Amino acid sequence: RQRHARSTQSKINDKSTHFNMNILVVNAGSSSIKFKLFEKEKLSVISEGEIEEIGGSSSPVSVTVFTDKEKKSGKSETQVKDHSEAFSIIMKILTTGSLSEKDEKFVPKCIENEKDLMAVGHRVVHGGMSFKEGAIVDDDVIEEIKKVSNLAPLHNKANLKGVEEGKEFFKKVPQVVSFDTCYHQTLPDYAYMYAIPWNIYQEKKVRRYGFHGTSHHYLAKEAAKMIGKKIEECNFITLHLGNGASACAIENGKSVDTSMGLTPAEGLMMGTRAGDMDPTATFHMVDSKDFDPEKLETVLNKESGFKGICGSSDVREVTKMAESGKEEEKKRAQLALKMFSYRIQKYIGSYFVVLKGKVDAVIFGGGIGEHSSQIRKDVLEHLQCLGMELDENLNQNLKEGAQLISKKESKVRLMVIPTNEELEIAKEVLRLVSQSR
Repeated sequence: RQRHARSTQSKINDKSTHFNMNILVVNAGSSSIKFKLFEKEKLSVISEGEIEEIGGSSSPVSVTVFTDKEKKSGKSETQVKDHSEAFSIIMKILTTGSLSEKDEKFVPKCIENEKDLMAVGHRVVHGGMSFKEGAIVDDDVIEEIKKVSNLAPLHNKANLKGVEEGKEFFKKVPQVVSFDTCYHQTLPDYAYMYAIPWNIYQEKKVRRYGFHGTSHHYLAKEAAKMIGKKIEECNFITLHLGNGASACAIENGKSVDTSMGLTPAEGLMMGTRAGDMDPTATFHMVDSKDFDPEKLETVLNKESGFKGICGSSDVREVTKMAESGKEEEKKRAQLALKMFSYRIQKYIGSYFVVLKGKVDAVIFGGGIGEHSSQIRKDVLEHLQCLGMELDENLNQNLKEGAQLISKKESKVRLMVIPTNEELEIAKEVLRLVSQSR
């Protein structure tokens, strides 16, 4: 059953909020909330920030406000007991520029009150099979999210808490959810099915869902603009490379395959996730007398990947270790980097075939994809056979914004595009709320 149709048709009381205002996008983690405030007309960023270590003894708060002429940043610390209080602090910062009435103002205020908010958009990792697009939040939407939260317990629980607290705090402001999985709902069945007993698929909904959809979709749309074609006419291989990493094959603007699966743990090697591996290897990883699925899930999601191989999940640290670490440390860091690049190469080759050799561009995005020229070089090594020719000068000397890094004679364009998931969410929020009026 597709839940999205009803959600976009549900009406919002015009008296409850001003329409020509701003969009607040939030990404709630288990102990943090990131936020970004967009001006509705041009979708330009007014402010962005983060509250960390929610529930701890002291929570760092960082905020940047963008004005016409400059940006002003501020940092502070306060005790934030829960997500509800975090929303209260976010609103206090946006409306006063301080953490509370008694605290000193450390950034300019951005809005007068919640009436200046058109809507609040929430990132939710897993939408299961129920959502083909985002949805305006009501009780039914929350129940649907709860039903699929067992598919991404590490993420959806925190995301949902942010949605519920936001709905309670902003009583008169529409709440909208945007799912990482939505863009991949166009995968054909032969791409999303696992070769497992059919009854398990039917009962447990065990299949490939894919993630980072918001980022992959954004990268594809920006790349289409760069080459001057409609996205419906474009074939891309997009690489979202950050602490979490995934690849996506895009045919005629639609996702047709992606590396992450039932959960974000499948696919590429990542900061703390193992990625592809023999599933029965897990039986050998835990002593049979002490088999604990929860412990195993922690190992595969939080203690593997770069961290598991060389002790650090930060690629910048790993790169330093590979260049100047002690002998064993250096060797393992070099191995980790090689493993990472090698797996990406395999996916590019695979998706080149999926797209029948018709690829308009390979696109690097995400923190690693945008900032590591060495990893881009390593990934593209030996891919000349697929018509991918890297211009090392362009690769080493990136300018700000989206740009080509391929040679003129390259048959496949190579691009670096800074991803902007929050902007993509803001666009979806604007579309859904506008449709509902």
